[in-house]
Amino acid sequence: MSDELRELAATSIARQDDGQAKEKRTKLKSYDQMPHQLLNANGESGINETTPPKLSTAMASGNKAVAHFSELCDPIPKRKGVAISRLSEVQLKNGEKLQHDNYKNNINPKLYEPAMKEFRALEPSFRVLMGKGISMDDDDTVETVGRIAYGSSSNKDYKKAEDVDKAVKVVYEWLEQPASKLRSLTALLSGGALFYVASVHEKCHRAYINHGYTKDDKQEKVTEEDYADWARARLCNNKTVAHCGDLDGLK
Repeated sequence: MSDELRELAATSIARQDDGQAKEKRTKLKSYDQMPHQLLNANGESGINETTPPKLSTAMASGNKAVAHFSELCDPIPKRKGVAISRLSEVQLKNGEKLQHDNYKNNINPKLYEPAMKEFRALEPSFRVLMGKGISMDDDDTVETVGRIAYGSSSNKDYKKAEDVDKAVKVVYEWLEQPASKLRSLTALLSGGALFYVASVHEKCHRAYINHGYTKDDKQEKVTEEDYADWARARLCNNKTVAHCGDLDGLK
């Protein structure tokens, strides 16, 4: 069982006693963060059309388990810094992915080249502001073999304050820009995560058709007839329904 599932199970058990509201978490899990919360598993997320004021309100709203959906909303400065680190880490991964030949060779150069020029200017600052692996004085996370194996153990050196200040200036000015080539290209390619959602649904169907179906305790390939049966069960009405309308006498 994963650490996340253990925590959910423990929380569920704890809430069965006196019915009193428990203190909301402020150390966010991956499923608490805004990218997860805004994912529409059956279509396009509305993130690209949402105004910053509405988005800011949503970030601070939280739910019954967490106080908020971004560490930016945490009153503790160090926790707000976690959000800056997350932004930097993801932007680095984004820029590095865009440099792969599949993107470089297939995206219109008029879009691609200005965006990558912008990323290259930001990259050093993102690297400075990424705090993954740096210990937090108040971090009570138990060290595990998994954290050590996957590089999340706290063993990185602290950054110099002057380097952080310079990096912040660059990233802050970028965030304040009303328009950005890199931002626009990323939003265009994300499609509100619709392309990802469509890809997952399609691949899961292919996987199930060939490997996931069991009939009489034996694995079988889903036939077109099976697939049609399921579709008809959802879409077609096989019942005979008596119809009675006030205008039937006109027929």
